[in-house]
Amino acid sequence: MFLFSGYFAYTMGNFSNAQAKYNSTYALPTTPYYYESLLLVQSAREDLQSTRQQALIGAGALAAFWLTNILDAGLFTDIPKQDLFTFGIKPNLTPFQDLGARSNPIEGYVYFNYTGRF
Repeated sequence: MFLFSGYFAYTMGNFSNAQAKYNSTYALPTTPYYYESLLLVQSAREDLQSTRQQALIGAGALAAFWLTNILDAGLFTDIPKQDLFTFGIKPNLTPFQDLGARSNPIEGYVYFNYTGRF
């Protein structure tokens, strides 16, 4: 998971840098270096498109790994059957109470549990 997250962060950083580079390049037709600046704009656009493709691949790999983990946990993991709700009364025994002599009343508590599967 960390590998896919790291790759996605790396590709998004490259994409962000290429986007900033593309936004800062321009070509003015009235300058004597118009064709050189036009080549720079085209190069920046190609870099932006290639880094965008890499970022989409990184996002797809991360999403596929995440979805595989969710499906594995939800469908293919054998979990013993448990009741969804449990209710009962348990005695609260202190170490000083004698179970044989009923002179001291034994306290109890009621519990209500919900068991969820995530």
